[in-house]
Amino acid sequence: MKKIAFVVLSLLISQATFAETKEFDLKGITKVEINNTSGNVKVKGVESGKVTVVADKKKFGESCTLTMNKTGEVLLIDVKKSGFFGADCHVDFDIQAPKSAALDVESGSGDLSVTGMQGDLVFVLGSGIVNVDAVVKKLNGKIGSGNITINGLTAGGQLTAGSGNIAISYNLPPQNGELDIKSGSGNTEIKMPRNSKLHASFFAGSGQLTNEVGDTPQSPFKISMKTGSGNLHIKKL
Repeated sequence: MKKIAFVVLSLLISQATFAETKEFDLKGITKVEINNTSGNVKVKGVESGKVTVVADKKKFGESCTLTMNKTGEVLLIDVKKSGFFGADCHVDFDIQAPKSAALDVESGSGDLSVTGMQGDLVFVLGSGIVNVDAVVKKLNGKIGSGNITINGLTAGGQLTAGSGNIAISYNLPPQNGELDIKSGSGNTEIKMPRNSKLHASFFAGSGQLTNEVGDTPQSPFKISMKTGSGNLHIKKL
């Protein structure tokens, strides 16, 4: 009986919540790469001070490992689980990163929040909610299920969503490129400045396109969307 109690206590201690903090020099980091099994990721862009990574280990058994290292110009934050058994690895991250750095995030599940950044954004999520309030120069995002909100996109990009609503806002009229959206189900709303010029194409099993900005077939900027079911609404800011 005592042996069983000791094993249970050891297991609980190994899974206990605790946070780990690490700091890096701000200069020289041009990319932040985050690989997480599950957990929320919050990234805030800063201009001065230190790059700070706070890893809150909600579930972190003996099969889980966490790496936080700077290699060259890349800050790598990596959570891995070895084997098929044992506790899940669930880590919430709160990160202050160089605002001009490119951001690459991959996670099995969990929300992604990005504020104050001014670089490229790549994300791959199994499920979760994405909220971005940043200057996004280049976008490539994939999500299995969950809503996506991006305020501050400046050019084209790619978004792929299994299910969920998408909301995108441009602060300035994009000059060229293509925003390509593929969705299984869910509505998409894109807000554009009034003087924007664009050409839109829309293919849906069921759904409608409404375009308040108007269509300019010869425009160098294009919006294309393919969806199983859902509407595309292009609105004026």
